[in-house]
This record gives sequence, C-alpha cells and structure tokens, in this order.
Amino acid sequence: MKSMHWRMTTLALTAIVVILLSFKPIHAQSPVILNVTFHSLRQGTAGILVLDGPTITSATVSAFGTSYPCFLVSRGYACLVAVPMEEVIKDYPLTTTVMQEDGTEVQWKGTVKVISGQFVTEPDFTLRTDKAALLQPEVEQTDEARLTAIYSLVTPETFWTGSFRLPTAVGKPTSPFGSTRLYRNDGRVRRHTGYDLSVPVGTPVQGVRPLE
Repeated sequence: MKSMHWRMTTLALTAIVVILLSFKPIHAQSPVILNVTFHSLRQGTAGILVLDGPTITSATVSAFGTSYPCFLVSRGYACLVAVPMEEVIKDYPLTTTVMQEDGTEVQWKGTVKVISGQFVTEPDFTLRTDKAALLQPEVEQTDEARLTAIYSLVTPETFWTGSFRLPTAVGKPTSPFGSTRLYRNDGRVRRHTGYDLSVPVGTPVQGVRPLE
C-alpha cells in the first residue's frame, strides 16, 4: 500500500510539473499614463492632453469630428485639442487611442464639456471702398480654402523652438479673436478669426527670420 501510495504521489507531482511547464510566462503590460489638463474648454480655445509610457509608438485623440495626432515631446506624447468657436455648448465624447510596440491598441473614452467662449460684439464696421471687394463671398471662400490647405498640413518635425509669444512686445489689442462684427457694407455679421494689435508702421516682428 505504501509503495502504491508513493507511486500515485509521484505521478501527481509529475502531472503538476507538466501542467506548469505547458503555460507560457505572462509579461505585465507597461502602463500608459494619461493626463488630461482640462475638464472643460471654451469655444475657440484648445487644451493639452499628455500621454506617458515606454511602449507607446503613436497616439491620436478624436473629438468634435476631428482626429488630432499626438506628437513626441520631452516626456511621452502630447496632443493639442482645439474647439471650433462655433461649437454648440454641451458635453462631447473624447477618445484617446494609443498604439504600442507589440501592436496592441489601448483606448480611453471620456467627455469634454464645451463652455461659452464669452466672445464680445464689436461696434458696427464699415470697410473702406478700396477694400470692400474682400467681402465678396467668392473671395472669402477662396481665402478660407487657401488657409484650410495650409492648416491641414501635419508634419512630424517641429518647426519652432521655445514658447509661443505675441508677434510684438509693444502695442495694444484692438480686436479680439472670436468677436462678432456687423459690416455696414453688406449688412452681414461676421466672426473675427484673428487677433489684432495696433502698432506703429515698421515695428519689427519677434522671432521671425528674414527670407533668404
């Protein structure tokens, strides 16, 4: 009986060893840290989303019907998520998709609240006669298409260094971004898509090198 019991014990231990050897070791997946620096965004503004993890190869953020690429920075990846200034005030889905070295995909789904841009209304405006042609719909559409083509170009290279800054250290704002203007020329209300500064003629622009 003792001999049979010993043989059974030996067979059981052998079976356990065989079962254990049949399993491949499981390697823990490296964590991906997501840092959303905003809970809400004003119309016409942007927020930064940062991803950190040693196995990230690329990432994108989807929001407002647009896919925003993430770019390699000093620590991980960063993405600039912009809110169109005409976006309706409400909560929107925001999806972050991360690709890793082993080909796996990780997704994080959340929401972002769009709040009022608090845009101002400027006094009625009349464009000079020699500039009135700029208000023609076909001129506006051509200009918008040209700018869209420029802004749609995305490259992995960074074409600037340091922080962004105003183009001039002097002068004062005369018309803020997003303000509404009624043009007496044709009675239409338009949104201001720039940021105007009043400076003397000939004031140098900071950070711009002359063309060679």
